[in-house]
Amino acid sequence: MGIILLIAGISAALLSFSPSPVLQYIFVFASLAVGVLGILIGRETRGSYVRSTYYSWVGYLLIGLSIALLIWAGSAIALINVMGFSLLLLGVIEFVFALQILNYEARIPWKVVGLKLAVSAVTAVGAASMLTIAGLDGYMALLFLGLMYVTVGLTFIAISRLTKDRDVTVTV
Repeated sequence: MGIILLIAGISAALLSFSPSPVLQYIFVFASLAVGVLGILIGRETRGSYVRSTYYSWVGYLLIGLSIALLIWAGSAIALINVMGFSLLLLGVIEFVFALQILNYEARIPWKVVGLKLAVSAVTAVGAASMLTIAGLDGYMALLFLGLMYVTVGLTFIAISRLTKDRDVTVTV
C-alpha cells in the first residue's frame, strides 16, 4: 500500500508544473489499487476489530476517492480539491485509529502510536494547507499534494516495518 502511494506522490510532484489528465488517472489507479488492497487486508483480519476496521475504512475511502476523481476532477484545481478533502478524511481516520489502539488491552509499541498520531496531524493540517495554497497557486498545491502522498506512503512503509515481527492483530 505504501509503495503505491509513494509512487503516486513522486509522480504528482514531478508532474506538478505541467499537469495533464495523466495525473488524474495516476491518482485514480493508485487510489483504486490501494483501496482494494485495504479492503482485502481488512477482510483477512476480521478477528482483529481494530485492524479490520481501519483497513476497511481506508479501503472504502480510497475507492470512493477514485470514483470521485473520475467524476469531478476535470481540472487541476478540481483534482486538488477532491484530493485535499480525501486527505483530510484520511487524517481523521488515522486519528480515530490511534485513539482506538490507545484503548486496546494489548501493549502497543509507542512508535506505532506516535507515527499514527504524527501522520494524522500532518495529513489533516497538510490537506488544509494544500487547499489554502490552491487558491494562490495551483502548481504549488499539486507539488504539495505529491509531497503529502510521499509522506503518507513512507509512513505506511515505516509502520509495516515496525510491526513486522509484532502481534499483527492489533497493529498495522
